[in-house]
Amino acid sequence: MDEATALTADETAPATPAPVLEARDVALVYRTRTGTIAALHDLSLTVGDGEFVAMLGPSGCGKSSFLKIAAGLIPLSSGRVLLNGTPTERPRPDVGMVFQQPALMPWKTVLENVLITARCLGHDIATARAVATRLLELVGLGAFAGNYPFELFKLEASARFNRLIRDFIARHGA
Repeated sequence: MDEATALTADETAPATPAPVLEARDVALVYRTRTGTIAALHDLSLTVGDGEFVAMLGPSGCGKSSFLKIAAGLIPLSSGRVLLNGTPTERPRPDVGMVFQQPALMPWKTVLENVLITARCLGHDIATARAVATRLLELVGLGAFAGNYPFELFKLEASARFNRLIRDFIARHGA
């Protein structure tokens, strides 16, 4: 082979796609009245497109804290987190999160609870209301749209549906 046709390993290797989620040296320290708590220390990971990742660990080890950082809901203490190459410094309309505990406002109706995300994201409320109403019908809660969460028979199930519908509206707009 002459110099013109010789290829190096770098030239023949397929390009590695950019990671969807990249965390480097992430630390999260909570400050309390009595001192500090290191929820995360030197966490690094890379998640590629189409990969399925599970985070396992005991209660309080930082799993949910990391997910909140990745979603831009809480700031990290040090390190960096990139989602599709962009730092996760604040909540993003393309990221939704379903929390472990229901985050329903007891003074708002089921429909108004669903519309919270649409209001926060500045979506057109009339359109969001139409989408939310269709989704509540789809999950069997249409008849309860005007009820308050405490009035529903299966509160836990309705809370989960409510969070899923909020997430759908956040992701797909109204």
